[in-house]
Amino acid sequence: SLDLEEQFYFFFPFLIWFTGFGKKSINGFRNLFITIISLILISLSSYIFVYQFNESAAYFLMPTRFWEMASGCLTFLILNSKKRVVKKIQEINPLLILLLIIIVLTLPVNLSLQATILIVIFTSLLICCLNKGTKIFNFFINKKVLHIGKISYSLYLWHWSVLCISRLTVGIHFWTIPFQITLIYLLSLYSYKWIEVPFRNNSWSLQPWKTIIKGSLVLIFTGLSLLILERPLG
Repeated sequence: SLDLEEQFYFFFPFLIWFTGFGKKSINGFRNLFITIISLILISLSSYIFVYQFNESAAYFLMPTRFWEMASGCLTFLILNSKKRVVKKIQEINPLLILLLIIIVLTLPVNLSLQATILIVIFTSLLICCLNKGTKIFNFFINKKVLHIGKISYSLYLWHWSVLCISRLTVGIHFWTIPFQITLIYLLSLYSYKWIEVPFRNNSWSLQPWKTIIKGSLVLIFTGLSLLILERPLG
């Protein structure tokens, strides 16, 4: 996930600049809109094509996943276009879109290609439909829901570890699920409070270049540790 995101964020500012959108030129909006749609179509086509014979490549490479992240940009542009189409989209009941997302998430693994495409489309539609004052909008700005949003990256990191260890030990059964969910939540909460927030807010050095050197040394140390542990851990 981070590989794809970092590569996307490295590449994306060049699009903003060269299309003239960043400089607010006359045709900047239109140029970026056309460029994004073209790249989404190319990326989505390559994703579908590569997925047929190499699922890992389709999943892990940025060019085949570009369309998903660029859909966020396209959603932003659509919302700022002030066209009649936007008003029509905003008339759709967001509860219906949310229900469709939940249904797609329950589809079997053999339909993961279709599910991935549908999730991106429905998520973009949901963002477009979220008008202030609606029940769904109020639900998403609820403090408890925002709390889950804040710790969502820690949840993303911890949930798979707990599930994998569970499969190798006690298994995943209806009676273990409440304990596993509680464990995932607590690990995520304390990880957010004691690791994520302090690392984000601390000033590690007075000069930025010293922080970069320290970060690089940590990366080298952790990378070497993984190489050393690879053989004994199999």
